[in-house]
Amino acid sequence: MKDLPRHTMTLQNYMSLQSNSTEGYHLLDSSTTMLAGLRAYRSIFTNIEGLKIMQLWTIKEDKVYTITYTAEEENFENDLQTAQRMVDSFQITN
Repeated sequence: MKDLPRHTMTLQNYMSLQSNSTEGYHLLDSSTTMLAGLRAYRSIFTNIEGLKIMQLWTIKEDKVYTITYTAEEENFENDLQTAQRMVDSFQITN
């Protein structure tokens, strides 16, 4: 969880910031999805260290919630279903 600057940040603005800070990464897929019942973004990318990463993020009440699943590129699919079940169970409480 990350506090956002005091001005209002939209999910689209945050996605743009994230996209601009991915030097050394290769984006494979990016799409909208749901996280804890909220509109979210999901990106899958690789890095120069041979890792494949799935990252989801959403915003609620000026807080960014990020979930990241990381595995070696060749093993990424092995536990993806388990990681997705964990993502699907994520809840944000007050």
